[in-house]
Amino acid sequence: MYFRKAVSAAAAAVISASMMCVPYVSAAQELKISVDSITAQAGEQFEVNVNLSDVPAAGISGIEFAVKYDSALITVTDVVEGEASKTGASDGELDKEGDLADSSVNGSYSCLSYNINKNNSTVDIIWLTGLDSSYYIKNDGVLLTIKGTVNENASGKAELEVVPISRSNIDGDNNSIYATVGDDAELSVPEIQNGVISISQDTESDPSVIKGDVNTDGTVDVRDVTLMNQFIVQISDLSDKGLSCGDIIADGKVDLKDLGQLKKYLIKIVDKL
Repeated sequence: MYFRKAVSAAAAAVISASMMCVPYVSAAQELKISVDSITAQAGEQFEVNVNLSDVPAAGISGIEFAVKYDSALITVTDVVEGEASKTGASDGELDKEGDLADSSVNGSYSCLSYNINKNNSTVDIIWLTGLDSSYYIKNDGVLLTIKGTVNENASGKAELEVVPISRSNIDGDNNSIYATVGDDAELSVPEIQNGVISISQDTESDPSVIKGDVNTDGTVDVRDVTLMNQFIVQISDLSDKGLSCGDIIADGKVDLKDLGQLKKYLIKIVDKL
């Protein structure tokens, strides 16, 4: 299934209007939007998931936000629908419209709309359905995946920040992120966790990068195990070079799989990293 390539004015108006006339959801039902943090090499492609968690039991009938990125470091090329957004609402709305909808949208309709806004360096996102609650988002999971390429010669960290969609031409609150919850369309102001793409260099062409040497002291030992463990549980950070050294299995991130491989190396279960 393909996506609409621009956020529709009608969808924007529905959610924007709802902001001004409905009550808020209690804090106990607080929704969370989180963007994954990954490692990617300069010049290579990347995929970053945008997730929903603590989805209220009543379900989400609409949600809108943008993900701001640094266009000097990365280029966003596509957005792919995640499992959490596949509620059957897109097909349900097409079924209700019948042949007219099939002919007008030519199979490209989705309740997930997005616009890669190059002027603002944002990915503007709306998920919205007018159907009943059986089609609402009710499960935690990946809402969408942002795809793109790390720019050649880029270095450092590309922040991925969840922000409101900028609409200077629409009256009302333009400084908050909202989701509409349940049949009464109560508003939820989600908790936000931003993400980052840590940009590494090609380790094969850089002899100074030693796999497993996350503290970059030139040796691989138990101190690297400790630091990698602290990084995974978000107690400590790694330098850009440390991230390159820590991505032992070369999947673009430093996680428990890399830690397991490092431990195997140190106790001589494997001969090399």
